[in-house]
Amino acid sequence: MKKQTFFKIVLFVLCAGIIFTTNCKESYSYIDFDTIQEGFLEGFEPFEKNSNWGYIDRTGKVVIPFEYGCGGSFSEGLAPVGKDYKFGYIDRYGKVVIPFEYDAAWNFSEGLAFVGKGRKIGYIDRYGKVVIPFEYDYADNFSEGLALVRKDDKWGFIDRSGKKIIPLEYDDGGYFSEGLAPVGKGGKYGYMDRSGNIVIPFEYDDAWSFSEGLAFVRKDDKWGFIDRSGKVVIPFEYDYAWWSFSEGLASVGKSGKFGYIDRTGKVVIPFEYDAAWSFSEGLALVKKDGKWGFIDRTGKVVIPFEYGYAWSFSEGLSCVKKGGK
Repeated sequence: MKKQTFFKIVLFVLCAGIIFTTNCKESYSYIDFDTIQEGFLEGFEPFEKNSNWGYIDRTGKVVIPFEYGCGGSFSEGLAPVGKDYKFGYIDRYGKVVIPFEYDAAWNFSEGLAFVGKGRKIGYIDRYGKVVIPFEYDYADNFSEGLALVRKDDKWGFIDRSGKKIIPLEYDDGGYFSEGLAPVGKGGKYGYMDRSGNIVIPFEYDDAWSFSEGLAFVRKDDKWGFIDRSGKVVIPFEYDYAWWSFSEGLASVGKSGKFGYIDRTGKVVIPFEYDAAWSFSEGLALVKKDGKWGFIDRTGKVVIPFEYGYAWSFSEGLSCVKKGGK
């Protein structure tokens, strides 16, 4: 089970153009900057120019100046930013609302954000008040009222008050989605409910969170999908699975190629891509012959394979890289 690396405040993606789409008809706007994040959120996108970070809006206008050492995406009206090796938060007007006093910071979720001081992690609210003390070695965003935390190499879940709802006794874990969370113990994975009851036994070699009623799990080096009762809905026959279902389809791989299946396991887009991401806003990012493009849910190529790098659509936009720009 993959986990985000906490002490990287942002995931930097080297791309430098924006595609604007309306009804799957693309237009292009190229902006001269060096690095951009993964996509627009809440109408803003952080980007870097000459080693400083600022924010643009959906028209490409600079709305928050280049004055930060790094910048994260907006969530719940605030964005984490870094300055002089410390992190704080700004609002949509660029005003610093939480001072630069943390060694690391992440996005807000369900009213709280996890932040780091030294090598310990705690949670603050949108006013900067420490709600959960700095005592954890790892933390994740809140999801469905609970957050995954780690201490002394064991994992469990806390609520928004910091109360330990599920004891820190697991070897691994993932976030709650659709009422269940994957957890690992003794080298195997199963699923628990929000009360800590194991509802799907520890029998899988890997497991991911549920999406659209299904979760992909690995057994004997093959991936398949189960429902919330633990029933195998799509057999263990794939070499790879990418996240889970999104907009009714999931990316899966066989013999080095990727395609898409529906929730019954039917192949609806053939295995012909070198890489394939989840659908977002009706389009999926796919790679073929070293170039990236976008297809719709029928497999039709909507945006040609001409980019050196690209990112999934978010709020109607995608960042792309072409010819070093």
